[in-house]
Amino acid sequence: MGLVARAAALALLVLCLAAPSAFGQAAPPAQTFTVTTTADDTPGACDPSHCTLREAVIAANTFTNADTISVPTGTYLLTIGVNGGEPNTAHEDLDISQPVTIRGVGARTTIVDQQRSDRVFEVLPGAGNVRIEGLAITGGQTDGDAGGFRSDGANTTLTDVAVRGNTANGQGGGIQNMNGTLTIERSLIVGNSSGSSFWAAASTTGPPGSSTSATARSAGTPGRTRPRSPTRAPPRSRIRRS
Repeated sequence: MGLVARAAALALLVLCLAAPSAFGQAAPPAQTFTVTTTADDTPGACDPSHCTLREAVIAANTFTNADTISVPTGTYLLTIGVNGGEPNTAHEDLDISQPVTIRGVGARTTIVDQQRSDRVFEVLPGAGNVRIEGLAITGGQTDGDAGGFRSDGANTTLTDVAVRGNTANGQGGGIQNMNGTLTIERSLIVGNSSGSSFWAAASTTGPPGSSTSATARSAGTPGRTRPRSPTRAPPRSRIRRS
């Protein structure tokens, strides 16, 4: 190989090695973030020695990879109140902006409680595929819609989840789905209330093809949710709205 050819090859190698810094850092592979404390401290880094649920959600929101958040047994009280505009996961509700799976141990033992200061979870437009499994969503309260959980413009699945004890002055005391697909499997929606007569347990709006499937029991507020025994309902009874 001649001197010119060697110089060209060396220059190409240097360019390839420098590509990540020249064109932006490549996203790391999907990660698993394990929550290590039930506290809701001022958010910092999610590391193996100390990671709150809020810190884990913020970390998973950093890149577009489908990360997993592992949430052990415990009651996770969300205690950080108003401190800026929405959406902002650093305070109040847990806003999800990227694909993620949040996996608890079970709805009886992994409990996320908002303590009546805001809704509990909100999946933001463009989040893509989001799964929440094996936990309870409770204590949410809003002056608007969606006391416990809202999904907007995403493909969201709730599995083995309990949505209970949430309140909204608008629609959807427990759940609200907008402009996307929400699938609810083997879950209980109970004891939620809303100031509207429209779906005290769950409300959905979206384009043709959006869907919600659920086993739901309302809290007695008049609405369009039909009480149904979870033990008799099929695993994925589906309600479709255009």
